[in-house]
Amino acid sequence: MFVRWFFLVGGIGFMLAALYIRERPGEAADSIALTFGLLGFFWAVPQVAIIVVQKWRA
Repeated sequence: MFVRWFFLVGGIGFMLAALYIRERPGEAADSIALTFGLLGFFWAVPQVAIIVVQKWRA
């Protein structure tokens, strides 16, 4: 249970960091923001899917 929330909160954190970094000037900032956004997406979305499926099955 702790691991699920760790990845969910971490994914949201990565996505928020991507939004912040995206506002910085420069091409490197855009690349880093894309990387952080993808990390956040692939950390958070599977956890949300697991939570939804468990709620649906119960």
